[in-house]
Amino acid sequence: MTIFIVWGTHVVSDFNFKRDKADLYKGVRNNSPIKVSPKHIRQFDKEFIAFTQANPSMEVLEIGCGSGLFLRYLLHRDFRFVTGIDYDENLNGALEDLKEAGYTIELTDAETYVDKNLNSLLFDRIVLFDVLEHIELNDSVKLLRKLHGMLNEGGKI
Repeated sequence: MTIFIVWGTHVVSDFNFKRDKADLYKGVRNNSPIKVSPKHIRQFDKEFIAFTQANPSMEVLEIGCGSGLFLRYLLHRDFRFVTGIDYDENLNGALEDLKEAGYTIELTDAETYVDKNLNSLLFDRIVLFDVLEHIELNDSVKLLRKLHGMLNEGGKI
């Protein structure tokens, strides 16, 4: 059976959800650097700082960083130990200023990154905004279990 999916101007036939979801998303994403607005600052102050009691001395990992909105928020709030990962290699230019600011940016999939760094890197906060809905349930559970192993004592996902 052939499945046709239309997303914007993209048509994909014989769509394999596990293989093609992320590739389809790459084709329609804005790959430009994004600015943090006062609205975003208020939102992340509430949803990240207040909710998780995070502070700028903490090490933060964002999985699925996209064009870097949350990473730029962290930069605005003077977080210095930050890593962003995203599967979309087309984002390199959009994230260049964050690399120059000293952030670690890796363009790879979450599973590869976690498997590579599971026993070597620890974080105080790990965030996944709008990520898990793009991963099958069993894979999400496995990822979250592995991420738990990357937390410092008292760390939060």
